[in-house]
Amino acid sequence: MSKKRGEIFSSPLNIRILHSKKGLSDVVATLMIILFVLVVASIIWGVIRNVISSGSEEIELGRFSYDLNIRSAYLDSQNSIDVVRVTVRRNAGGENLSGMRFTFSDGGNSYIADRKTPLEETQERTFTFNSIEIGVNIDSLTKVSVVPIYEVSGRERIGQITNTKEITPTATNTTSPICTPGQQQGTTCLVCNAQGIAYVPNNSKCSAGQTCNSAGQCVADINAPIVSITHVPLEPTSAQTVTFTATASDVSGILEIKIFVDGINVNTCPSVASCSYTGGPYSVGSTHTYYATAIDNSPNANEGRDPTTGMKSFTISNDYYSDVLVIINSNSQISEQVGTYFTNARNIPPKNIIRINAPTTEEISPSEFNNLRLQIENYIINNNLQNSTNYIVTTKGVPLKVKPVNDSCFSPSSGCASVESELTLILGPYNSSIGGNRFVFSPYYYQNAHFSRATYGIYLVTRLDGYTFDNIKAMIDKVAQPIMITNSARFVFDQDPDWNSNLPILNNAMASASTILTNKGYNSLLNTDSVYVTNQTDVIGYVSWGSNDHYVNNYTQYAKPHNTWHPGAIVETYVSTSGRTFAWPPSYGQSLIADLIEEGVSGAKGYVYEPYSFAMAIVSVLFDRYTSDYNLAESFYMSSRSLSWMDVVIGDPKASIKIS
Repeated sequence: MSKKRGEIFSSPLNIRILHSKKGLSDVVATLMIILFVLVVASIIWGVIRNVISSGSEEIELGRFSYDLNIRSAYLDSQNSIDVVRVTVRRNAGGENLSGMRFTFSDGGNSYIADRKTPLEETQERTFTFNSIEIGVNIDSLTKVSVVPIYEVSGRERIGQITNTKEITPTATNTTSPICTPGQQQGTTCLVCNAQGIAYVPNNSKCSAGQTCNSAGQCVADINAPIVSITHVPLEPTSAQTVTFTATASDVSGILEIKIFVDGINVNTCPSVASCSYTGGPYSVGSTHTYYATAIDNSPNANEGRDPTTGMKSFTISNDYYSDVLVIINSNSQISEQVGTYFTNARNIPPKNIIRINAPTTEEISPSEFNNLRLQIENYIINNNLQNSTNYIVTTKGVPLKVKPVNDSCFSPSSGCASVESELTLILGPYNSSIGGNRFVFSPYYYQNAHFSRATYGIYLVTRLDGYTFDNIKAMIDKVAQPIMITNSARFVFDQDPDWNSNLPILNNAMASASTILTNKGYNSLLNTDSVYVTNQTDVIGYVSWGSNDHYVNNYTQYAKPHNTWHPGAIVETYVSTSGRTFAWPPSYGQSLIADLIEEGVSGAKGYVYEPYSFAMAIVSVLFDRYTSDYNLAESFYMSSRSLSWMDVVIGDPKASIKIS
């Protein structure tokens, strides 16, 4: 049966049927010839490529010619450990050097140590090697060679020796006499030749507990360890701990170190070269003595001491206020009086007193403030106080507030501010916001950590002010450290229920503060009715609506509470302009915190112009912090949102309280 032509290609099997045996033989022969040609060509190309690569690498290697010169090689001691120091200089020439190989010799064997340290042209560097790194006793080494390490085509190459140097016992020029018989290098007895050149004889390493005598012989160690003890900080304050550190060294090694403080062995450290102990804080004015002893590992158990006789000592200074600057207006007698009294009472260093030439009026213009600010900033910079200062205190007689022309000071975008609030931002990341038309959100608001300018970029600024010098002096005297409070001390929170519909947040903050203090075990009074609370005794903390209380005139005049105040008492009143003036006699409208200072409080927060309610201290935060070992300034600033605004904090910034 015949097939149609189209059917021949219907399956691959049909194709094979069409070829004869002779056709198949020709194809195979042709394929074998092609394969042979390809193999031969591949072999030839491999040979040619290697020749080309080798030639190019030879050309490339020609670029790597280095001139390394060993300037010196000598034995030394580092922390009582024998080492060899090799100084190498690279002269001009060659390309990038990735490191060096040092080959040491003891006359019979070689020891290799690599240093992957680049060395630029004309650069000189000293390398230090110890016995662990080299793998042999340092004293036995006699010479050293240096070899360059570099990279070629991505592969590391080791060059040829470029320089060799004899290793000498010391760094001194070996052409001059450098030793006398018996000279000691660590625990190795050196011997001098006729030219005065030291060399290390075989087996000259002294055993443990031995040292060299004057003849260069190893004998039992009879020398006491060298001991040293120090304390830091050198002039500690009552707020700082003191760390004592003793060190000892001896050719026989150290058996133990002992530290004694005030006659008591406070720490013993066995088999170490250093020992430390941290004590304190210690009370102001107290003097403390200390010394250290050390015993070596020799059979004689030699003991060293520092000081060799007697004791070292230090006295605790009262520079708790060393990070406080005080601003005095040279044009104001009362500013001089207040500033001088405060700096003497708190032992503030003279360099921390800044005297400025400023108006004596409470209110100044922005240009007058800028002049005042510039004087303060220049003094701080010129006396290197920028980073060591955390607090600034202004005094009565220094301007109180800044008012631009035609600014009503009654707007959230007002440019009015207190001098103190503006000064918080000087010389820091927020200084460009000074004099702006909005407040700056404080980076320290709601924090729960002790303040430092380094962390928060601002200063905490408070003011010492009141109607009279006697008022201010009493405020200073009442917070001499430490302020101990008893169980009779009371916190008073006087709500006005009529504000619950308009500003419930402020009454709620009083309630929260009272709860926090009660839970801490303090005596707290929370008044929720319409009575304006007066005549409380031993008050340590106080909050009220002041003249904004709807019922205040039924109980007192000018919102004066007529309380007796515990030393360290601080207050906040929800009154817009409670800090507008401290001049006597006052001009009333809204109530004044100056009246509370006259009554006997130790600190207060007020406002020089309309601040709006957001600027009021969050009293739940204020009193939580103040009863948690934070000082007056920290507590007020952690509870206040705004800077470069109307706020002014009155009082010693470091006033603080503790439970008796």
